[in-house]
Amino acid sequence: MDKFMKQTLSIMMVWMLLNLSYGAQPGVIFFQPSEEGILKKLHENHYILTLKAPPSYIYYFVAQPPKHSGMIKTYEFLTLWAKKRFQTCLKNTLPYATLSFITQKGLHVNALVIVANPSYTQQNLNYQITLMSKKPLDTGKMHHVVLIFNDILWDPSQDLS
Repeated sequence: MDKFMKQTLSIMMVWMLLNLSYGAQPGVIFFQPSEEGILKKLHENHYILTLKAPPSYIYYFVAQPPKHSGMIKTYEFLTLWAKKRFQTCLKNTLPYATLSFITQKGLHVNALVIVANPSYTQQNLNYQITLMSKKPLDTGKMHHVVLIFNDILWDPSQDLS
């Protein structure tokens, strides 16, 4: 197992343990990893996040009993999002996510963001993100990127066969 996969699985395990320890909120947690990405500033606390050559699948964990995990194809995830099959626990709001990555300088960064307007090709996956903090993020190339979407209301049995 390569280093990136181990890191992604470690993040998933910590996230799941935190949810189990502190009383899991209803919903699904999605993990979207990418080896490389680019962050470009639009204005104020708004950015474009580009995931380079994103994996074909996104991992998910259902936090309510019966707890289970699985994978969904990236294009299916985005199709369900476009069809408004996902909602947040706050109803009709854009999803929150934790953005985690390593900068070109080797610094590990975590940021809480609101995610909107996905755009997907097999080469790139773009999101508009709004930073919840006033502290700006370093822009440019990034490594070992993962978006962790939390508290998405979705029943996989309704959409996956």
